[in-house]
Amino acid sequence: MTIAEVTDRNNNDISLGDTTTVEGVVIGDFQGSDEMNGFFIQDPNGAPDSPSSNGIFVFVPEANEDFFGFDVEVGQTVEVTGEVAEFNGRRQLDFISDISILNDEINAIEPTVINFPEATDGELERFVGTLVTIPQEMTVSQNFFLGRYGQLTLSSPDENGIPGRLFQPTQLFTPGSDAANQLFSDNAERLLVLDDGQDINPFGDNPDPAPYFQELPNGSLTLRAGATTSNLVGVLDFGRINSSSDPNVDLRLQPTVEPTFQNRNPRTPEPENVGGDIKIGNFNVLNYFTTLDERGADNAEEFERQQQKIFDALIDIDADVVGLVEIENNGFGADSAIQNLVDGLNEALTEAGISDVTYDFIDPGVDQIGVDAITNALIYNTQTIEPVGDSAIIETGAFSPDNTSDNGGDGGYNRPPLAQTFSEIETGELFTVAVNHFKSKRDPDEDAEVRAGDLDS
Repeated sequence: MTIAEVTDRNNNDISLGDTTTVEGVVIGDFQGSDEMNGFFIQDPNGAPDSPSSNGIFVFVPEANEDFFGFDVEVGQTVEVTGEVAEFNGRRQLDFISDISILNDEINAIEPTVINFPEATDGELERFVGTLVTIPQEMTVSQNFFLGRYGQLTLSSPDENGIPGRLFQPTQLFTPGSDAANQLFSDNAERLLVLDDGQDINPFGDNPDPAPYFQELPNGSLTLRAGATTSNLVGVLDFGRINSSSDPNVDLRLQPTVEPTFQNRNPRTPEPENVGGDIKIGNFNVLNYFTTLDERGADNAEEFERQQQKIFDALIDIDADVVGLVEIENNGFGADSAIQNLVDGLNEALTEAGISDVTYDFIDPGVDQIGVDAITNALIYNTQTIEPVGDSAIIETGAFSPDNTSDNGGDGGYNRPPLAQTFSEIETGELFTVAVNHFKSKRDPDEDAEVRAGDLDS
């Protein structure tokens, strides 16, 4: 049976779980438990216009003692016997019972040129499992999953050839409107995830080092959104592209030639001077928990590393008032997370020889703010700023603990905002700061059918 016959989901002669034998040329070798546990093969004689793919992934995990790590080279012709399977929307061969090298001679397959955006979402899925090249300049739209999964979200130029990053439809248009729905479709047709050829599991792989970073003139490593790459070469894949327990799946590219990037969006040396005397900042401390092995650091060593990064950043920001989000909601006492952070920050300031900054935090006089595991907080430089009056917490409406799931609410899990009025010590000028950490937008009517894309924050 040909590979295209196996990947044809409309082929009634083959079903999931059936054992079959196919022949193809190795086009991507990603074996090993720290990679994808397998390799891709492609039929060199497959019809270019086949509606089903001429390539397939051969899954050979460590549990397959007979064939795990079977030595193949890109360009070799092999024959593989295994069971037809699906994984995250990708047709593959599993439970491999035989692999034979039919020809040691290297016969490299030329990559097929494919173009984005797709005419319709899913148009290019017929090339999944085959070697492709993408000539267009692709823009890095998101790098959120780079450290965890080794993935970059890329976007092609739009249908008019205009390059750039993707925007959430509801950033620009009313949810459910024709314009929002059209942009949702356009985004899907422009999207491609650049992967790193490593295994994908729900908890991430935390590749070390993370791929694709660029060294800047100052020696630091980064890859900013807005960077571009072109002439990508690799195996077109299909699978998980986010961290959800029920993940989104879409096209991914497993590169066989190292991509190169151009930094089209360089970071400015420092923010533009906006004037004024008081600096106010906001900082997500990413689950700063003194209770270890909860939502934050797993152990003391990880917590110390987290502290150091946060302290260094706050010292560099040098703000008079900072709103903090995602700090453990364990009160305001001597053992609380906020007290720990302020004590550690002040100690770091002293060690750095900085004597004109000393931070304290706002204690709202309650045991905790809301009922979520994380909360909001405010810290301020006591040498430039002083609080005036009592702080305020919004505990009504969506933020009321009585707003339970029984009546469509979150039972107080909306992380109530915290506000405080301050006075500049030198001038006596008053200003009020409120810190919030709203949850992602959601449909207030559980029965309404709303696009998932409309609900993304």
